[in-house]
Amino acid sequence: MEITVDGRNAIQHAAPGHVEFVRAHFFDRLTRAEQDARASVSRKIIASLQPECD
Repeated sequence: MEITVDGRNAIQHAAPGHVEFVRAHFFDRLTRAEQDARASVSRKIIASLQPECD
């Protein structure tokens, strides 16, 4: 499966607004301790998925 040129262009067009929205509505609302906890959980999930991706 491959992304089409039109699909890549759509992603590139949407990305800046998407990043701003996620930052403003999710990450910026977290305290430093909550950000650290989210990062810790994310690392555990990524580590468990890594063998699946290799």
